[in-house]
Amino acid sequence: MSSWRSLILRIDEKSPEYGGVIDFKDHIDACFGVVRRELDHSEDEILTFLLQCSEQLPHKIPLYGTLIGLSNLENEEFVKKLLESTHKSLQDALDSGDCNKIRVSMRFLAVLDACFGAVRRELDHSEDEILTVIYCLLFMI
Repeated sequence: MSSWRSLILRIDEKSPEYGGVIDFKDHIDACFGVVRRELDHSEDEILTFLLQCSEQLPHKIPLYGTLIGLSNLENEEFVKKLLESTHKSLQDALDSGDCNKIRVSMRFLAVLDACFGAVRRELDHSEDEILTVIYCLLFMI
């Protein structure tokens, strides 16, 4: 596993990738430094991996959102692609009625919006989509 993958996957864990340090701020700084350097070479892989991690490790979404917010300062195009992919994933989940994926996607988008407010201008939901999301969220609780 490449170093950027390990850092993204193990963020906020006591692990050798972070030298045993358990401070999440240090983890975000270290991970961002490596991801920033690798974006030129592995942008699509990083984008895909971040989306997979956000879906499979939803408890780390706030950390991923912070990492993406920092990336937005350096590379707005990367973050725009990530938002488009997340929106597509949410739309697919809405179309298929996958309430768990809807819940995780909405949480991810909410964190991204809190980090840098970019979500509002990327998303254009119809009233039916919003009602479907609310319905799914209510019955997931």
